[in-house]
Amino acid sequence: MLRASTHHAGTPGNGAQLAAMQLAGMHRAMRDTFGPQAASGPLAEAGRRAAAELLRTIPLPEQARRRRLPRAVSTRMLLAALRRWAPRFAAADRRFTASGGAKPVLIIAANPLCDERPRGTRVCAWHEALFETLFQALVSPDARVREVTCLALGDPECRFEVTFDAD
Repeated sequence: MLRASTHHAGTPGNGAQLAAMQLAGMHRAMRDTFGPQAASGPLAEAGRRAAAELLRTIPLPEQARRRRLPRAVSTRMLLAALRRWAPRFAAADRRFTASGGAKPVLIIAANPLCDERPRGTRVCAWHEALFETLFQALVSPDARVREVTCLALGDPECRFEVTFDAD
C-alpha cells in the first residue's frame, strides 16, 4: 500500500491529478479500515517515501548546496518547487498556496487527501511528512512541519506551519 502512494509521485500533468485522486481513495480506505489514528503512521511513512521520490529528481550535490544557502533563500527555492509540484500532492495547483518568511506556511484548500466528512482529528499525516522531509533535505535538518488546521476538523483548509528547532 505504501508503494502505491509513491509510484505516481513523479507523474506529470493530468496523470498527476489522477494519481492524486487515486491516492485520496487509498487514504480514505485506510482511515475507514484502521481508523484515523492507526492509519496516520503508515500514511506518514508513505509521505516520507513520496518526498524521497521527489528528491531523486534533484542531484545530491545540488541538495547539499541548497542546505548551505541562507535559510531564507533555500526556503524560497523550495516553496517555488512546491508550487510547481502541487498537482502531484494537491490535485490542482490552484488549491495550494505557500508563503515564506520566518515561519513558512503551506495551505491546501479542498485537500483531496482529506475527507469531506469531519473526523474529529487531523488526518493529514502524509502531507505533514512529505513537507517536513523536503524541508529537512533542502533547507535545514532542524525543520519541523505541523498541521495547524484541517478540513477533517471542520476548518476551511489544511494549513501547515514550518518551524526550525534552532530558532
